[in-house]
Amino acid sequence: MSLLARGLVAAAAVVCLGGHAHALPYSTPGVVNPVFSNFVAAESGDVTVYFAGSDAGYTSELGLLVDGVPTGITGLNNHTSALGQAFNLGFAPVGASLTFFINVLTTGETYFTDPARNPDAVNHAYAEPFAGGTIGGSSSVFPAGTYIGFEDIGGGGDLDYNDVQFIFQNVAVPGPIAGAGLPALLGLAGAWFVRRRKQKRAAA
Repeated sequence: MSLLARGLVAAAAVVCLGGHAHALPYSTPGVVNPVFSNFVAAESGDVTVYFAGSDAGYTSELGLLVDGVPTGITGLNNHTSALGQAFNLGFAPVGASLTFFINVLTTGETYFTDPARNPDAVNHAYAEPFAGGTIGGSSSVFPAGTYIGFEDIGGGGDLDYNDVQFIFQNVAVPGPIAGAGLPALLGLAGAWFVRRRKQKRAAA
């Protein structure tokens, strides 16, 4: 991944997802999360996920699409997995599009991090960068990564986005498809290109 791409990924994580040091509860429960974040593989390798808790009565399991194709691996049942339990969702090449989903075994519904794939077209996921440490009142310590919390009920349920919670590694956040961070990202990219052009002129 180029230096510019790495910079854009880091800036998007801070600008678009809040840049919290620790995963916090969704700040406006009862309101649909307006930010649809897309995800890509930060490098070629396995996508590892850690179970970070569940507040759900329904039973679900987690899965992954890589460039729209299921890896065929699902797991981390929210009622049988231990806090901090790690799970390998499969291999992804650097830059590949990652779409996570929960199969809600109780209802037969599937909800994706991409709202366009959801049967109710509602955003069922909330994400933010995670610097590592504990989450909520838990004493379990989690590694740094990307936090994603899901809603597991059609129409969004109570929209507190903590029905099932995970920490993902090898996941970069290039930015939301719709949200407030795009102007900042464009500004960063523009500044980089201006600086690069000045360096080339000076060298000439």
